Amino acid sequence: MKVTTAAEEELRRLAEAELGAGEFVRIGRSYQCGTSRFQLSVDDTQTVMDERIDIGGVPVVVERACLALLSDCTLDWNGEGLIFLDPVGSAC
Repeated sequence: MKVTTAAEEELRRLAEAELGAGEFVRIGRSYQCGTSRFQLSVDDTQTVMDERIDIGGVPVVVERACLALLSDCTLDWNGEGLIFLDPVGSAC
C-alpha cells in the first residue's frame, strides 16, 4: 500500500487527537456498495490474524488476509477524509 504525504500527516493528527491508550487505527474490509473495498476505524483489540504496521509513527493494524489486496491501493487525504484509491473499486 502506498501512503501519500497528506494521508500520513492526517493519520498523525488523528492519532494525536483521537487515539487513547492502547488504541490503534485498523484497516478493514468494507462491504458497502459503491465505496472502496477498505475502511479505517479505531480499535483496541488485535488478534493473531492481524499484522501491525507503522505509518508515519502511527500504529496501524491490518488483517493479514487484506495485505495482498491493499498492495495496489493508495491511502490519501482529500481534504475531507482519508480515502483509499483502489484500482479495483467496488461493484454492486
